[in-house]
Amino acid sequence: MLEKLLDTKSWNEFIKSKLDNNYSSIFTKRKVNKILANNTYKDISKSIVDGEYQFSIPIKHIISKNSSSKRRVVYLLTLEESFVLKHISYLLYQYDDLFAPNLYSFRKKTGVKSAINEIRKKHNLSGLYGYKLDISNYFNSINIDLFLDELKDNVDDDVFNLFSKLYSDKRVSYRGQIIEENKGAMAGVPLSAFAANFYIRNIDEFFYKEKVFYLRYADDIIFFAKSKDDRDKYIIALKSLLNEKHLSINEDKVSYIEPGEYFEFLGFGFDGKTIDISKHSKQKIKSKIKRQARRLLMWKDKKNLPPEKALIALNKKFNKKFYGKVDNETSWSYWYFPIINTSKSLKEVDTYFQDEQRYLYTGRHNKMNYNKCPYETLKACGYKPLVHEYFEFRKNKDK
Repeated sequence: MLEKLLDTKSWNEFIKSKLDNNYSSIFTKRKVNKILANNTYKDISKSIVDGEYQFSIPIKHIISKNSSSKRRVVYLLTLEESFVLKHISYLLYQYDDLFAPNLYSFRKKTGVKSAINEIRKKHNLSGLYGYKLDISNYFNSINIDLFLDELKDNVDDDVFNLFSKLYSDKRVSYRGQIIEENKGAMAGVPLSAFAANFYIRNIDEFFYKEKVFYLRYADDIIFFAKSKDDRDKYIIALKSLLNEKHLSINEDKVSYIEPGEYFEFLGFGFDGKTIDISKHSKQKIKSKIKRQARRLLMWKDKKNLPPEKALIALNKKFNKKFYGKVDNETSWSYWYFPIINTSKSLKEVDTYFQDEQRYLYTGRHNKMNYNKCPYETLKACGYKPLVHEYFEFRKNKDK
């Protein structure tokens, strides 16, 4: 398979597939063009195909998670190495038949929207007993010895040798020091998605053979059973299978879903036939709006700027978030609008956003803000309400 790294046509297909869509924050179009210009990726590719390439020692980073107190660990290789591994990840789609149909992460022609559509199509869901969980530190907890033992019999030798060389080396660079640690599939390295999918594919296969309505996206799993007893039986089986892989459940994120009860999955909330934005996603965007409004208020006051200028900056940022293209993140109009069937949460976010804009304009929260900063001022400074844009989207889609 890796010989395709030497094929110009294969590279052109890969690059086109990426540049036609939003690239990650690591690979902006500008950086991609720079990588293509210096041709280093070709040397790396040839060395990998020849089995001679020695990867750089990955740099370990501990970063904040969603601007909270929680932290996550990621590992980064050089930009050129990551670019080549992105292409290899693209080539690994040829192994999609190794996975059960109930896996929706990091595969070709499937994803979050496919998973949500499966839930939407399930006609008797309100009569089932559900269980939702999250695997703790999924990517970096993978036992590499177990992973490589099973991988060897399922992929080409050149692919196995690549994974073995990359993952068997325990060295990492952290704060300028070279240390050794068990780093699992190394979240942040492009091949980690395939490795993580493959590592617990036996769990997906178990539920598929049992004909259980089960969906997995990376470390997020949800399944539904016909009775409480069946649910309990499958929970025990799931925990046992995870234990065999040296993985554990994040108990803080476990949900028992009773028949007809509201539940959330992959950023969406389900309440009977209603599909809305999840409470978690709403709280997340409100926190972002609040933080940005406060930053801009400090900037406005420090520079002694007119409030309209701060409002324009705030709306520019969130218009991009809601309706534009954002590096490594999909806009709300692309992500939520095609799936949700209610404007309830959009209206709630609109109200909150307007309040924070008026706070940015006046420097305080009170009822007088409506007079000091009327709706017309918000619109003049670039505000585009989500509810209006959503119904425009639905109208154009119907046409």
